[in-house]
Amino acid sequence: MQTLKLISLVLLITLSGCGGSSSPPSNPVPSISSLSPSSVTAGGAAFTLAVNGNSFISTSTVQWNGSSQTTAYVSATQLTASITAADIAAAGNVNVTVVNPSPGGGSSGAASLAIIAPNPSPIISSVSPSSVAVGSPDTTITISGTGFITSSVVNFNGQPLKTSFGSASQLSAVIRAASLTAIGNALLTVSTPGPGGGVSLPSTIQIVGMGGRYRAADVGLWTYFDDRGYPSGYYPGQVIQNWDQFDSSVGSTVSHEISLQLDTMHAMGVNTITFDLRTSDNVSPQTISTFPACPVTPAVGFQYPQPTSTELANFPKFLDMVQGKGMKVFLILNNVHMDEPTSSNWQTWLGAILNVAGSHPAIDLIMFGGDTHLVDTNGDGIPDACGIPAEPPLWSGPTEPPYLYVKWAIGYALSLGIPARKLSAECIVGSYNIEVQQPTASPGITGGHLWRTVAMLKSIFDTLAIPDAQRTYAFSIFEQNKCRYAGGLPCIDERADIWADETVASEMNIIGTTAARVVFAEIGNSPPVDATIWSSQHALENLIALIEKYGIEGGCYYLWAAPDNNSDSDPAGGLPIKHRGLNWTYTASQKELLDWGGYHLISIPNPSFEDAAVNGGSPLNWGIFGDGSGSLYLLTQELGQPEVATRGNFALRLVNGTFQTSTETATSLRVGVLSSTAYTTTANLRFSFSGDPNPNGTPSSRPQISMIIVYYTANGSPSSVRTSDVFSWFQENSTSGFATFPVQYTTPSDAAFVAIQFEVLRNDLPVPITLDIDNVR
Repeated sequence: MQTLKLISLVLLITLSGCGGSSSPPSNPVPSISSLSPSSVTAGGAAFTLAVNGNSFISTSTVQWNGSSQTTAYVSATQLTASITAADIAAAGNVNVTVVNPSPGGGSSGAASLAIIAPNPSPIISSVSPSSVAVGSPDTTITISGTGFITSSVVNFNGQPLKTSFGSASQLSAVIRAASLTAIGNALLTVSTPGPGGGVSLPSTIQIVGMGGRYRAADVGLWTYFDDRGYPSGYYPGQVIQNWDQFDSSVGSTVSHEISLQLDTMHAMGVNTITFDLRTSDNVSPQTISTFPACPVTPAVGFQYPQPTSTELANFPKFLDMVQGKGMKVFLILNNVHMDEPTSSNWQTWLGAILNVAGSHPAIDLIMFGGDTHLVDTNGDGIPDACGIPAEPPLWSGPTEPPYLYVKWAIGYALSLGIPARKLSAECIVGSYNIEVQQPTASPGITGGHLWRTVAMLKSIFDTLAIPDAQRTYAFSIFEQNKCRYAGGLPCIDERADIWADETVASEMNIIGTTAARVVFAEIGNSPPVDATIWSSQHALENLIALIEKYGIEGGCYYLWAAPDNNSDSDPAGGLPIKHRGLNWTYTASQKELLDWGGYHLISIPNPSFEDAAVNGGSPLNWGIFGDGSGSLYLLTQELGQPEVATRGNFALRLVNGTFQTSTETATSLRVGVLSSTAYTTTANLRFSFSGDPNPNGTPSSRPQISMIIVYYTANGSPSSVRTSDVFSWFQENSTSGFATFPVQYTTPSDAAFVAIQFEVLRNDLPVPITLDIDNVR
């Protein structure tokens, strides 16, 4: 009976559910097991996030820090969500959850996704030492810059070095002895892994012979020779045409005067000259080029299209002389007939010159330049001026006459058997409107915009199938503030030295290989020059530093002497090396030339006082002695300092003590030298004092600052031949800012080491002397 009742009850319950109301099934609670990706880089692009787990349904929603995202159902174990770039703009951690709607349902536990800040891009600002002697043992170098992290690695010619992290601005690395067996330039880079990171632009370290180094292989001058005593000349055509003639203004033949000036240049360390020959016409030498005939005086070049027999006979004599002086020539051949319909006259003119000079051993480089005979300067499509016999306007693009002519000329010279490495064209670099390829509607410009000249020359080399190792890129770089030639384009201005550095780095990236040869065929300060903003001396100092930094073969400073007296006296024209006239007087730029052309010590420890530098601290690797003070001085405390960026941010400041007989010295660590060898050592010094109590006394009795080269033998004892050489400057040598002071000396026969010492002698001056020292080299 009980069993029957139970069966009846069960049946009743069961039947009562049929056809009646009931609750819908409950959704499950989701769970997350993993995210893919589990981390992303801040600032990255939008992406799709895969969420893996269990109990997902078609109405599940992925939430990003509590905010619902567009979600796609894949399966019960996977969802995807669309994540925007704005969602990952900033670094941090994000909570990802999955929510299933009711009934039931709910939120999963949170899974964390990391938004990781990208690693910074590494930048090298300096390398210390900047050179290492060939055959050296394992050598530790210091890399200064920005954007370094613990996993950054220094690379030597592309191979990783053992690297130690110092700080975000300093790394050290060890170059193994096996990498220091050959003289030459090596490229250093810093690589930082992703996310972000990357490889820095290269910096150069020199592997030099024991005992010394040159700052460049080519130390040159763009050369107008001075017809001393005459108001103008010598122009290049005059030099060749009048080679054997007597010149009454100098009392000798022209060739003798050229020989004298070449000897003078060579004594300053010059081993290269740029010599510019232009297509000229059979007119009077006094002819002035006027539109529309645009005749070119024979004083500046060789007759077009057929050079004269005198020109062709005398030109090899000039080249023989240059070679005999141990010098070489960068030859510029400027043609202002690029728009002629056929190449017949081009071939006549170039063929005549190249047949007598193309294979001459003095010729190191031939550059093809010039312009069309007539040009349109206002963009109305009508010629209104004479073409300029200068750097070819490759910026006009690959379908215009300058590009087509240079391509033809290089190809023609190749057909004569002249090596490709000796053939190039000057590329104007550093003009902002060209660097950013300014749009223009002017006729005669391909594609409606200006073209980067190095890219155009590279295109010519590519078209002619010249291998990288046989290419020579020739830069014409005249320093200028960044926005000087912005042409109305948006531009944030920069000082000339900073912009030049950025420009060279950018052009080297276009070249894209270290196999090609690169020279600065023409360098200087862009006229009109305002020395209060940027001086020609500072421009040359900076460009020499950039030659070293980027492994440029060398270059030629514009110029040896001005073409006429008016140009010589015009401060807006830039500073030549020699003032015109019978006397041998020089401008401030000559100091930079002496420095550039000198044979320097291999490596001076901490030469710019940047190593471990703290304002007011002690300089690393320099000893300070005396009763005054010697400490590091932060130049950036002063507006406009450092005057040249490549000097660095610190100087060493020496100040006399309170006694009127006070002396203060700073002495470097010893540096290895060759005996009986001529060296140049240079420093940028700043000092100003007056009130010398004994201005007519002996030099040793007067207040002064000095650079002293102290000599030591191989066993460390003072030289028995000569203990030192002393170079002193007095109140009349006071500077208004930092000035360049090169000193030249020859080491004694028993010398194996030198130390550089700076000394401040008060010698009864009523007030102490302050000397700031920087960039010892």
